[in-house]
Amino acid sequence: MKFDTKLVGDIAVQQAILAALLKGWGVLIPVGDRLPYDLVFDVNGVLKRIQVKSAYQTSTSKSSAGRANTTIVVNTLRSKTNRREYKFERYDEKDFDFALIWNRFENLFYVIPIRSFLRFKSRITLASANSSRNRANRSKVYKEAWELLSR
Repeated sequence: MKFDTKLVGDIAVQQAILAALLKGWGVLIPVGDRLPYDLVFDVNGVLKRIQVKSAYQTSTSKSSAGRANTTIVVNTLRSKTNRREYKFERYDEKDFDFALIWNRFENLFYVIPIRSFLRFKSRITLASANSSRNRANRSKVYKEAWELLSR
């Protein structure tokens, strides 16, 4: 079954809520979608604004060893629409505290502080378990790095 991007985004937000609840954190859900963040987590009494993103696959190729390589990426830009056209903008440091990127292909999250998130240009290539191209991947340190939210 093929999901549209809006549905995948909704599922990503629900996965983030479940992950936070399983960690014993409180979850606040803003009304509407006008804010630059999707959720607020109450982590040990400290509120963290969370922007949830979902990753997508761009291509599959063969490695030199004959293994399949899949490139999994996420856009780092905010998209806005007025029903006639899409407009893409970069986020600002004041927009949220952490980006949670859901890799639905491996069902895991990347937890990226806003300052680190902004260092990436228009997209982030994620460190995939089945890829041989991960040696210098900058996203690796954020894979399942939930402890960053507790600091």
